[in-house]
Amino acid sequence: FGLVPAMSLGSTVFFDVNNNGVQDLASPTETGIAGVAVQLLFDADRNGSISGAELTPVDDTITNAAGNYFFGDLPPGNYQVIIPTAPAFAPRSSSGQNVTDNQDGTDDGAQSGPGAPTSSPAVSLTPGDEPNEGSVYPGADQDNGNELNGNMTVDFGFFEVVSVGDFVWNDLNNNGLQQIGEPGISGVQMSLYQ
Repeated sequence: FGLVPAMSLGSTVFFDVNNNGVQDLASPTETGIAGVAVQLLFDADRNGSISGAELTPVDDTITNAAGNYFFGDLPPGNYQVIIPTAPAFAPRSSSGQNVTDNQDGTDDGAQSGPGAPTSSPAVSLTPGDEPNEGSVYPGADQDNGNELNGNMTVDFGFFEVVSVGDFVWNDLNNNGLQQIGEPGISGVQMSLYQ
């Protein structure tokens, strides 16, 4: 009989207030986000490439009150984690690199635009060769100490998008106040600087 250990994959979806791609544990506002749908895809042809029709959905879950998610009892192989819908109040993926860095507490997501699905890079689960992420970040200990057979470092950070704008008008009496009868001016080019 050829037996392999059950593998596991998971970690945290968090609110990245300052959009630095890291869950800042010292910040009381960079907490986990509860109730986020998470989907796990498997590389069906096992060629190591994560793309297209070869990806097979194998499981889905919802983040818990701490923003953690967990997939267990998995066979070894290549996987991808998807957030199908970004959180409504924080629809933009933070400044992660979308690389498998095996570092807990860093954003691993890639997104095409606010509210769009967010995906991890390929995550290869290999028996006896998974990162020991310690227990500093939320979700790190979900694999119950089976560190070498579980990867608890696939995190997703999201932040709230903001907007700025208003009205350009002809201040007829030059008093600095927008008053009735003072028309808007169209065609004015505006520039935004950070």
